[in-house]
Amino acid sequence: MEGKKTLWKPAYLLEIDEIDDQHKRFFELCMEQSQLCERARKGEAITIRHIIRAMFALRNYAFYHFHTEEALLVKYRFPDVYGHIRLHDTFLRKLMEFSDELEGYVGVQDTEANALFLVLSDRLLGLCG
Repeated sequence: MEGKKTLWKPAYLLEIDEIDDQHKRFFELCMEQSQLCERARKGEAITIRHIIRAMFALRNYAFYHFHTEEALLVKYRFPDVYGHIRLHDTFLRKLMEFSDELEGYVGVQDTEANALFLVLSDRLLGLCG
């Protein structure tokens, strides 16, 4: 039996259960984005609601995870805490830019959503890589 597809790799383990579990969930959300892209490429109908729901799930989880991780970085005096926080800030800034762009498409008819998603999806998936 074939297992569930994932972008997670054991090399990402930090041996901090809370963070490892959150990273796994984060990669699951990225995989959901990837699967949505595949569905759109195959011609399956993707609605604006699908796109918005997936993007905001990733956005909300990113805020939650970054809050948790940054608190631990500070607590345990991680040597490059500011550099790591800047990586989070860069990710969030790109995600917010994507969100702002997506807002302009909210009124798009669902029949046009596949084309829109394919145009925007590579950028969104690039955030996960």
